Amino acid sequence: MTSHDMNGGVGMAQAIATREVVFTPKSQRAGGIAGIVFSLALAIDIFFLPGASFTDPIADIREFFVDNANLILVAAWAEAILFTFVFMYFGACLRDTLAWSETVPTEFPRLTFAGSIMAAALVVAAAIPWSAVALADGAVDDGLLLFVMHMDAVAYGLLFSVAFALVALAASVVILRTGALARWLGWLGSASAAALVIGGLWMVSGNETGPFAIVEYVGLTAWIVWSLGVGIDMVRRSRVS
Repeated sequence: MTSHDMNGGVGMAQAIATREVVFTPKSQRAGGIAGIVFSLALAIDIFFLPGASFTDPIADIREFFVDNANLILVAAWAEAILFTFVFMYFGACLRDTLAWSETVPTEFPRLTFAGSIMAAALVVAAAIPWSAVALADGAVDDGLLLFVMHMDAVAYGLLFSVAFALVALAASVVILRTGALARWLGWLGSASAAALVIGGLWMVSGNETGPFAIVEYVGLTAWIVWSLGVGIDMVRRSRVS
């Protein structure tokens, strides 16, 4: 093999590794704004909108769906838009920002985006049973209603947390290695990912107010702060690129 062939092979490998990266200050800024909007909307959704738990009396769960049917449907519509368009765009721009910072390409930027896809798919899928019960004004039998509540707990209390953990951990590995964003975001993202994964163990006991549930709640709060910080830092860095 000649040196020309070797150089050509290296060049082809680099082209293949970077062919999905579309990095410009404008896209980084737009992605950062999407991250800020998403983080604030998610905080409102989680911390301020009413909800119900599978541990509540079945009569109270049914009453929740009857009294909040319109709110549940509007929230499902808003979440579908938020995760499908805003969060996915944020995830794609974050992936490109991370990939652009790497001297040697790794799979971590792609894993960040894979976690975004997983989280978006779970939210959209989890909204279906709740929306169906809301459309029926709670007119479903007790067993089915309780099944819907348990399915929602698994989707949001475990799978959703794992998806968010993947986003934060994969991104944090690159941030700490390359300094693509502020390094404190790498440490906060790693900590939030660990808390989300460990906190998911609350489902083993089914105790939504126990130690593991508190750890998960802290992890989710830290994740929202992390994603907000990532969005702000992306906007800030785009202005000096």
